[in-house]
Amino acid sequence: MNMKENNYNIIKVENKDTIKSGLMDRCFSKINEGSFRSALISTCIFSLGPIIISIPYKFSKIGLIYGWLILLICAIMNYITMYILLKLATIYKIRTYTGLIRRILGKNMGRLFDIFILFTYIGVFTLYFVICKIKISFYLF
Repeated sequence: MNMKENNYNIIKVENKDTIKSGLMDRCFSKINEGSFRSALISTCIFSLGPIIISIPYKFSKIGLIYGWLILLICAIMNYITMYILLKLATIYKIRTYTGLIRRILGKNMGRLFDIFILFTYIGVFTLYFVICKIKISFYLF
């Protein structure tokens, strides 16, 4: 097929079909199973869900100033950790987190890390069920 690209980031194919590759299409197109976006969304849900549920409770117990201070410290630690991981992934040219752990800590530690992630996800699911049961029973009875 004969393809030509114009200034609007649209690739025109000889039979007048168009394939859009703009930002809106990449962000809002259908999410395919096993794609990078689906993995990113799944990870964000598992990581942020328990935190968002517990933040108001923790702030009410320790106070607003200390709550924001701890939140800021955790954000800085998270930034530094992600920076280190991204630098190592760039140096070793590895695209997965588990692959990076296996490269740095060895194959057996990579397997142990996979098991740890599995138990973390099971713990998050259990936490959701416990919170939902407590909330539902509180409102029903």
